Amino acid sequence: TLISNFHRVNNRQSEVSFWWTPGPFTFALAYNHTATRFLRVFPAGGSESRENENNKIEFISFFSF
Repeated sequence: TLISNFHRVNNRQSEVSFWWTPGPFTFALAYNHTATRFLRVFPAGGSESRENENNKIEFISFFSF
């Protein structure tokens, strides 16, 4: 019996960040998106694909006077 497992064929990642820290003031903003595509090929022919997407939004702020 042959075992056919999923393997990663494509991985996309994008990120946007903003950071500011003049003196005691701190500000941060970040966005991250990752999409990964997996493929499984069957020994008898044909294939099956799956995709996993992750989104992350992060915000950090600190004020001190």
